[in-house]
Amino acid sequence: MHISELNKSTYNEYYQTYINTLKEVELVSELQARLDSLVPILEAIKVEDYNYSYAAGKWSIRALLLHIIDTERVLQYRAFTFARNNGSALNGFEQDDYVVNSYPNLRSKSSLIDEFITVRKSSISLFSSFDKEIFNNAGKIEGSPMSVGAAGFIICGHQKHHENVIIEKYLPSLK
Repeated sequence: MHISELNKSTYNEYYQTYINTLKEVELVSELQARLDSLVPILEAIKVEDYNYSYAAGKWSIRALLLHIIDTERVLQYRAFTFARNNGSALNGFEQDDYVVNSYPNLRSKSSLIDEFITVRKSSISLFSSFDKEIFNNAGKIEGSPMSVGAAGFIICGHQKHHENVIIEKYLPSLK
């Protein structure tokens, strides 16, 4: 599926910020491109800098990476559920609760990067398995629509958004 095929009525306008980070891309190729883009950045950050937060109340790099992973898992589940047309209406999730309960400070740099790679490869496998028609299957998240294709592009755009934050807000202070 290409992003130009994505209908704005198939996702909540809240996600438009993430969709807007993407150009004309094909979903599975973009999932791989985002993986190839973020991993070298994560690997270049020193272990001791994984605890760095650029401002009071902002997540550390550890916590931010776990947030990216958790969000991808949630969106995978939504895509999977809607692809199977089970008619479920799903709940949202509170990202701050997820981050606190992920215990980021107990995680090593290598385990976080490995988990991100594993989760992303799982997304690539999942979205690669869908026929073109399945990308239009949709369900509801707290009353708002979400299509299978929208979930995939939101995964990409959400990661790219946070990747840009890492580059713009975290890395300059770490030099």
